[in-house]
Amino acid sequence: MYEYFLGQVTDVTPGYVVIEVSGIGYKVLTANPYRYQVGPTAVKMYIHQAVSENGMSLFGFFDADEKALFEKLLGFRELVRSRPSRFWPTTTMQV
Repeated sequence: MYEYFLGQVTDVTPGYVVIEVSGIGYKVLTANPYRYQVGPTAVKMYIHQAVSENGMSLFGFFDADEKALFEKLLGFRELVRSRPSRFWPTTTMQV
């Protein structure tokens, strides 16, 4: 797992940014890529790495608080998936 990348933003697109760290460009998905500027100034981007059967993705955050909130929401989602709620009928869950 990565905590953060410290490098230069080399590309900004509507869905992701590319941050170059030690000569390697990483494609990082961000909620608001336009928060970052292309240029020679070093940027610290907090990273969450997600690995699934469909591949691997890097999610970038402007600060540690944004990353922590994202990871809390992921934990809540897993908790909800692991326990059927008493408010959801089991027939609904089977559909």
